[in-house]
Amino acid sequence: MAVKSERKANGGCMRSIFKKISIVFLVFLLVFSTGFEVEADGGGMVTITVIVSESLESDSGLEEAVDVRVKKVEEVDGTTIVIYDKTIVTDHFATFEGVPVGGSCTITGGTAPGYVAPELVKLELTKFKGNFNRTVNLVYERSEEGIPVSGIEIDKTDMTLLEGRKGTITASVIPENASIQNVEWTSNNTDVAVVSEKGEVTAVLASEDKVEITAKVVDTTTSEGKEFSATCTVTVKRIGEVLNPEPIHAIVGEVVKLPDIVEVELNDGTTEYVDVNWIGAYTVGEEQVIQYDKANEDGSSYILTGEIEGTDYTASLEIYVTGEPVLSVESVDFVDALDGSVSIGSVSVFTGQTTTIGMNIEPDNADIEPLEWKWSYEPVDENNSTVATVAGVTAGDSAAEVDFAVTILGVAPGKATLYVEKLDGTVLDSCLVNVALDPTITDPAYIAATTTDSPEPVDQFESKEDVYIRCYNLPAGEYYVKVEEQGSQVPLGETNETDENENNDRIVVGAEDAEVIFNLYEATGFKDSTKNSKSYFVSMSKNPEYPSGDDADGIPNTFMDNFKITSPVPTGFIVVDVHEDGYSPISQEFYESYKIFKIDENGDIVMDENGDPVVEEIDEIDVILGREIKDKTAEETQYSDYLNPGYETDPTLPKYTDEAKLIGHVNANGKVTWEEPKEVLKIGGYILLIELPKGYASNLDAVNPESEDGELLKEVHITRNNTVIRTIEVFK
Repeated sequence: MAVKSERKANGGCMRSIFKKISIVFLVFLLVFSTGFEVEADGGGMVTITVIVSESLESDSGLEEAVDVRVKKVEEVDGTTIVIYDKTIVTDHFATFEGVPVGGSCTITGGTAPGYVAPELVKLELTKFKGNFNRTVNLVYERSEEGIPVSGIEIDKTDMTLLEGRKGTITASVIPENASIQNVEWTSNNTDVAVVSEKGEVTAVLASEDKVEITAKVVDTTTSEGKEFSATCTVTVKRIGEVLNPEPIHAIVGEVVKLPDIVEVELNDGTTEYVDVNWIGAYTVGEEQVIQYDKANEDGSSYILTGEIEGTDYTASLEIYVTGEPVLSVESVDFVDALDGSVSIGSVSVFTGQTTTIGMNIEPDNADIEPLEWKWSYEPVDENNSTVATVAGVTAGDSAAEVDFAVTILGVAPGKATLYVEKLDGTVLDSCLVNVALDPTITDPAYIAATTTDSPEPVDQFESKEDVYIRCYNLPAGEYYVKVEEQGSQVPLGETNETDENENNDRIVVGAEDAEVIFNLYEATGFKDSTKNSKSYFVSMSKNPEYPSGDDADGIPNTFMDNFKITSPVPTGFIVVDVHEDGYSPISQEFYESYKIFKIDENGDIVMDENGDPVVEEIDEIDVILGREIKDKTAEETQYSDYLNPGYETDPTLPKYTDEAKLIGHVNANGKVTWEEPKEVLKIGGYILLIELPKGYASNLDAVNPESEDGELLKEVHITRNNTVIRTIEVFK
């Protein structure tokens, strides 16, 4: 199949014995409005070169390196999102690559001894498509007379060390940019404790005499040579006896958590807890553990020896093991969460979102508790130490022949390899996790899902035939393309190296092509997603393995974007009925504990003779359909999350926030009168909630028995044409 493309040069229940009320309402969902769109700038990245110097004319940098930081943030729904944040230590030049186009960023320079630091620079990132460069000068003003010292501080004024151990004291000259930064360290009793030129203190000999460790700086910028000092008092003690911990009793196969500290008696009669490392133990996270596969035949205990850090002392721990052996996991296979017969080696996820992979084990009834999860990270930003984490392990889908489901959370851009290991370090399987910034909060770089009529990025299409991919300034070459479903690693469609007529159908980008556009369905023939609410992910790479990371020029090895295919105007029904005790209308008793402020004709709160607000009973309750709240699960989302914070004290204000998209009023006859929707109900996920009097609860947090995914009754998914039926049970 030949792929057509266009090119232009240069140019994202409790069930209770108490009273029960069933609420069912009926509303026709044929709604029409403009919908909600997020304005996005054109795709591209900015490379920022920062020049650090004493003047604009200077060709040389500073005498000492300083921290240079570039940071870009955006406000999304009232939340500050860090889009880019990187610090480089340099004395002259620093190059920051991959800063997303659009908005602005800030550039700051750290302090340098003898210099006045430049003010913060705010750089506007012009809205271009493709990539461009910007240069910023940070000019440091040297003080010819020198910046005088005004003092010195240390991070501790007293410290106790055990004989043979070390501790560190940190000194800071005030101000940070004082011309003189040389700190001299001295000990007034080197027989007891000594100090290095870096402030590291070594306890030599236990003594009743306290040692004074002094940090001193001499300000030579003035003729007086004024001295400033700070002193830390150090006490050195010795271990007299190790008090061994109590014996531990365990069963065969149990992962035994070991104490990380033991109590010791010191030479002055006091006791203290000290760190201990148990020989032969395994480290899981920050804990020391051990596991025994059998008990001693004579019933005796296992004995562990622990080394006390920094000393020659040891501790002893007895562990008595009983019981029959348990099965250990011998092999692990990471598989597609929706198809246990498909092994996988990589998965992709956006920052702040999760994806799920399947895990099959042998033997299938083995205990997975002793398994250990480990990561190796390659973050995009050197300031990020974590790229992804394991958010949970639950039972898998037996129908898909998956033993366990492993949920992975994307934390920061980069790639990470997840290893599952035995306690002894044996690696059973691994999976590469590619984490990218969520394109809904960052501008699409290099490629974007669009239409033929407009270059603006589109995140929702009516049909797969409507999806076009625009490529901006891609390196010349032939590109593989694939489409995946969110949560699945099996491609819905992809280009082939050659078709049956031996015509290459990869996407060709020429050296002069500033922009290339092609129809994604024609290129890949991708199938429909199994769920309307899921996103489609499109990837382009010259390598059919679609590797993560950047090449030597800082260009991504794989370009990605995502979109959904759903009708922008849903039609269908949500059916609800209102009853109490099965059939009778709601009684006034339901409302007795619900009060609101009384409002006069001017909209002011009516006050009584004591100056307190007058309250009155209400005779109806609200049912709302709200958009899912970012960073909250359905279970965590409650009715109060949609209330306007100021409404309680000023009922003239709107009762609900803009996230409550559909508001209905339930009266005593069981009828729901719906207000006009604030905007079109877009296809996607919503939360159904009910306003309840004090002392009442509902079943909306219960699992929907008709759901295949274990979703809650409160979760509502609006698709192109569907009927949603809910029965809300309210309990006193």
